[in-house]
Amino acid sequence: MKRVPRRLFYMLLGFSFMLAACSSPGTGGVPTVTSVTITGVPASSQLAAGATVDLGATVSVSGGASQEVDWSSSDTAVATVNNDGVVTAVATGTVDITATSQADATKSDTVTLTIVLTTTDCSNPEELPSTINDDTTLNAGRCYRAVSIVDVNAELTIQPGVTILVDADKRIDVESKGHLIAVGTASQPIVIKGATSSAGFWGTLRILSGTVVNRLENVIISDGGNNTSYPGNVWVSSSGKVSIKNSTFSNSARYGLYVSSGGQLESFSGNSFSKNNIAMYLRAEHMGSLDNASVYNDGNAENYLDVDGGATVASGTWPATNAPFRVLDGKIIDINHDISVEAGARIEFEGGSRMDVETAGSLKAVGTAASRVVFTGTATIPGAWDTIRVMSDDVNNVFDFVEVSYGGDNTSYPGNIWLSSSGRLNLTNSVISNSKQFGVYVASTGELIQSGNTFAANTSGDIGP
Repeated sequence: MKRVPRRLFYMLLGFSFMLAACSSPGTGGVPTVTSVTITGVPASSQLAAGATVDLGATVSVSGGASQEVDWSSSDTAVATVNNDGVVTAVATGTVDITATSQADATKSDTVTLTIVLTTTDCSNPEELPSTINDDTTLNAGRCYRAVSIVDVNAELTIQPGVTILVDADKRIDVESKGHLIAVGTASQPIVIKGATSSAGFWGTLRILSGTVVNRLENVIISDGGNNTSYPGNVWVSSSGKVSIKNSTFSNSARYGLYVSSGGQLESFSGNSFSKNNIAMYLRAEHMGSLDNASVYNDGNAENYLDVDGGATVASGTWPATNAPFRVLDGKIIDINHDISVEAGARIEFEGGSRMDVETAGSLKAVGTAASRVVFTGTATIPGAWDTIRVMSDDVNNVFDFVEVSYGGDNTSYPGNIWLSSSGRLNLTNSVISNSKQFGVYVASTGELIQSGNTFAANTSGDIGP
C-alpha cells in the first residue's frame, strides 16, 4: 500500500461520491488502481468561498509505477481545480472533480461536490490594526472592523467574501508604500461598508500609491463620503493609481468615486453607482478612461458626472455614459490630443465654462440622426455657458450629427462655436441653436466647411461676423 497525499482545497456543504476502479492486470509496468479513499473530510464542510480544507487520497496500487494524476472539473463556473488538486469554489452548484492516472488514462476517480457558498458572519468581527506594515491577507469569508484610521504601508490582499465594517468618521489609507489587491467574485463580492448603514457614516478608502497593482474587482463600497477633504467612498490622490472592475459604489454622502488631477484609472469597466449624492468627480484627463457599459445613474441624487475642467493627457474616446458629463462653473477643458466623442454622448456646461481645442489637439464628434452628440448648457437659456473654441487646423475637427445649444456668453468668443484665425471645422448635419450671440463665429482666416446644418434662435445671427 502506498499513500500519496493530495491537497484539495474547496468549499462545500455535503457531498457524496462513488469510486469504481475497473481494471485488468497491468502489463509492462502499468499499475492497477485497486482503491482510492479520500481522507480528512471535516465534520462541517460549509465554508465561505476560498476557505481551505486539507484532504488526502490513499491509493492502493499494484505494479509500482507512478501514481501522478491529472485533475479536471466538470463545471469551472462552479469550481476550478489546479494541477495540485486545489479546488476553488466559484458559485453554488454541483460539480464533478476527476483525478485521472497519468500512467493509465482509463483509470480515474470522480468526486461529486455540492458547493454551497456561505454568507459572512459579522457578529464578532476581527479588529484591523491601525497600521499595516507587513504583507497581510484578509481571509475569505471573514469579517473585520476598522475602529481607527487604517494606514496600509505594505501589500494588503482581501479575499472573496470578506466584509469590512468601518466605524464612524474612520477611513482606510493605502499609503505611497502600500498597495491593495481586493478581488472578489460575482457570487462572493468583497464588501466595505459603514458599521451603521447610513450615507456618510465613515470617511473614505484613500488610494495614494501609484502602483499598477492596486485593484478593486467585484467590490461593494457603501456608506462613506463624510470627509470634505476626501469626499467619496473611494478617493484617488494626484499620485494614486487603481484598476476598478465590476464594482459598486453606493450610498455616499458626496461622490461614489473621486479622482484627483493626476490620479489614474488604469482600467475601468462594468461598474455601478447607486444612491450616492453624485456618481463621480473627475477631470478631463479621466473622461476617456470611462466605459459606456457602467451604470452611472442608478438612483443617485444628481444625475451627472462632475468634470472639474483640466487638460487631456492622451488621445482617446469620450464614451456615451448614461449620465451626462457636467463641466463645472467657470472651468475650461483643454484638448491637446486627438479626442473622439461617441454617438449619444452628452456634455453639459455650467455658467462661464467652455471647451478649447488647442493647436495640438483635435475634436471629432460624430453622432447619428437617432443618437446625436450633445454640447449644451445646464440651463436652457441663451448664454448659459461660453463656447467651444477651435484653434487647431486639424482635418479631424469634425462635427457630424451634433447639437450645440445655449452658449455664446463670452463677448471675446461670441458664439456657440468659435473658430480662431487658424481654426478649422467640418460641420455637417448638425443643429446650432439658442446662442446668446452667433451660432458659429469664424475669425478672419478661420475655415468653416459646413453643409446640411440647422441654425435656430441664435441672437446675433447664424454665422458671424
